[in-house]
Amino acid sequence: SRLCSCCGKRYTDQWASTLADRLEKNIYHRHLVFGIPDMLWGYFQEDRKLCKILMDVAYKTIKATFSKINHQDVTPGAIEVYHPFGRDIKHQPPVHMVVTEGGYDKEGKFVSSGNYIPYNALHKNWEYNILKALRKCLPKGIVEEAYRKYPNGFCVYVSKGRISSRKGLAKYI
Repeated sequence: SRLCSCCGKRYTDQWASTLADRLEKNIYHRHLVFGIPDMLWGYFQEDRKLCKILMDVAYKTIKATFSKINHQDVTPGAIEVYHPFGRDIKHQPPVHMVVTEGGYDKEGKFVSSGNYIPYNALHKNWEYNILKALRKCLPKGIVEEAYRKYPNGFCVYVSKGRISSRKGLAKYI
């Protein structure tokens, strides 16, 4: 069973190996973590349907950011994982993503965004996109309070290190 720590490790290693074999060569990846402030955590704990919104909006945000960097519509590759708990086992629902540094254009050609990710814009876009998506699901006034409390946007952690090889990415995952 995957619940067994030994078997679960074996399943994970097999999955990572299969994933590494399917990835294209010479494409860099980054680890990003899209967080939301503690004032919203309880709503996600009460309504698990919001988790899908969180993941969908995280991808939408990175897709829009990379398209803007490249001055054309691109579709980045991504692996998303929802972590309902932080290291201290409190309910803190971030979305972890491993994304390509760039994306595929309409012709299917990979367009690199390079090593640059506009952090400030990413924080503000993440805040705007997630609050817009949640507006109908949250009590009146919460969205406005979030904007007032977080004028610089919501936290998006972007790893400084790039993952450069398929095997390295599989090992990282």
